[in-house]
Amino acid sequence: KNYVFYKVQDPRKRIRGLWFHDDVERQKIEGILEKTLQEVRNGPPEMQAEPEPVPLAQDPQVAGPPEPPVQVQPEPVPQAPPMQMQQSPPIQVQEHVQADQLYNQFGLNAPPAAATEDTVTLSMASLRSALHALADDETFCKMVVQKLKGQAAHSRCQ
Repeated sequence: KNYVFYKVQDPRKRIRGLWFHDDVERQKIEGILEKTLQEVRNGPPEMQAEPEPVPLAQDPQVAGPPEPPVQVQPEPVPQAPPMQMQQSPPIQVQEHVQADQLYNQFGLNAPPAAATEDTVTLSMASLRSALHALADDETFCKMVVQKLKGQAAHSRCQ
């Protein structure tokens, strides 16, 4: 009821789901996703070219040959830099900022902050899902291996 399920491109990966505390928010997100998927299925809208500027009257004797039209390539989508432990803020802060950005992106209000942040509800299924997601994250696995190598080198020095 409160889930939105989706598949990733890799057919070897399992179907994933997002759980929403409020079903109204789930319905809103689901509607936005359906609309976006429909637009993607129908093809991207055609790019609208800007009209060519009209040149001012020029003296034909002064002006050189006309310049050929310039083709403009769309700018590539910037890729996020790899995560570096020394320069990044604490993970709690990053997750909070990302969550706020996602809520704002879809026009939703973030749930109110809990009175005490010491209480966590955890089920076996959610723990299993979180650990599987971390194991599938190449950056996370590389960081763990790097930390293990650092600990091994540190213990040999003592």
